[in-house]
Amino acid sequence: MRTELFCELRKIILIASLVFIIILAVLYYLSVNYNLDFRGILYGGLLSYVNFTAGICVLASALRKPGTQFMLMAFGSMAVRLFVLTGLVVLGLLLYKFDRFVFVFVFFFFYFSFLIVEIFFLLYLQKKIKSEKKT
Repeated sequence: MRTELFCELRKIILIASLVFIIILAVLYYLSVNYNLDFRGILYGGLLSYVNFTAGICVLASALRKPGTQFMLMAFGSMAVRLFVLTGLVVLGLLLYKFDRFVFVFVFFFFYFSFLIVEIFFLLYLQKKIKSEKKT
């Protein structure tokens, strides 16, 4: 199951990466045509993407743990990622002077999109593990 889990993890990260790149290409086209700050778009998207890959890797490794350890790993990584993201968002807004609306909108768009993918992937893996335990 460990190699199957790794293959599923790679597959979901690859699909999410391709969709992310396509959406970034569309946003680049829109930023050129509508004079938007693409650096803010790119930074906001990359923050959410890195958060997603870190979260999905931690969740995939925590899935085999008993209930308490799973919760500790899942919520612990979520708390650490949230604090890091908050610091990086503040840094992006204050230090790099990104366009606030564009940066925050793109960040939250990708954040919630990746969060939905993360939840569905977790539910998929949980069902898969339960069905393997029954057989």
